Formats: sequence, C-alpha cells, structure tokens
Amino acid sequence: MPQLKDEYSCSLLLAMDLIGGKWKLRILWHILDGATRFSSLKRTMPDITEKMLATQLNDLEANGILTRTVVSAKPLHIEYAFAPGQELLVSAVSDLCDFSKIYAKAHGIRVPDTSDGCSSCCSSGAPSCCGSAEPVSCCSSSQSSSCCGAAAEEKAGDGPDRA
Repeated sequence: MPQLKDEYSCSLLLAMDLIGGKWKLRILWHILDGATRFSSLKRTMPDITEKMLATQLNDLEANGILTRTVVSAKPLHIEYAFAPGQELLVSAVSDLCDFSKIYAKAHGIRVPDTSDGCSSCCSSGAPSCCGSAEPVSCCSSSQSSSCCGAAAEEKAGDGPDRA
C-alpha cells in the first residue's frame, strides 16, 4: 500500500494513492451494489491471486474506503462494503465506467456487448457495465446473484482468514 502523505500538491495524486493501480477500481466496481464476500470477488476476477486480493482489500480498508465485516453465520465468512460516507466514490466509479463506454464507442474501441450487460465482463474480470453499448446498472441488487456468478449459498473457504 502506498503510504499516504501528510500533504499532496494535487487532489488527484491523493486519489491515485487511494484507489489507483491494477486492481482497486475493479474491486470497487464489484462492491458497488453492497456487501460482497471475498470468494465472490475472487470468482468475478479470476486473474487476481488470493494474496493480491487480500492485500488490495486490506489497503482499501486501512484507508477507510471499505469496511470489513466478519459474519458469524455458518459458514463463517467475511463481507466487504463501502464505508459510510463514501457515496461520492460510489458515484465516481459508476461515472468512470460510463465515461469509458462512451470513449470506447467514440474511438472505435471494442468492448464485449452482452445481452444481460454483465456476465461476459464479470467472468473476464472487467467492470460489468463496460460491456454494454448503453449505460446500464448491471449487477444491481436484483441481478447480482446471476450476474456476477455469486451463488445464494456460498461454500466455506471464503479466502484468507484475517479475523
């Protein structure tokens, strides 16, 4: 995790330290619709290692972006969600995805277009909305279990136990 400085010459530099890098925006995209289990995140981003996912989630939690909740239901599991007060970041992640779709279309860049707006991108690990030609709210709470492959009942083995 980049050590946050006491002072930045530009607020964008702070944003880059908080959510920059290869994985953090992708992780945040998959948590947009609410609490998400470690195993669901790993499944929707098969190209990230468990160690890297745990590290990135730790960074986001340490910086107050996400909360980590140990759920004592059987099986015991961990859920990650946006921390209170992060509504502006939730909106920014969604807006960034919309911008990317518009940019891709304007510049002839191909992105997957799926009928449900989600499954192709989720399985490839890219943010779900980016596969649709039109802005959509995919992985919404009404679609999340089928959209991102999260099962209603998940197996034990929800990733590294950091309780």
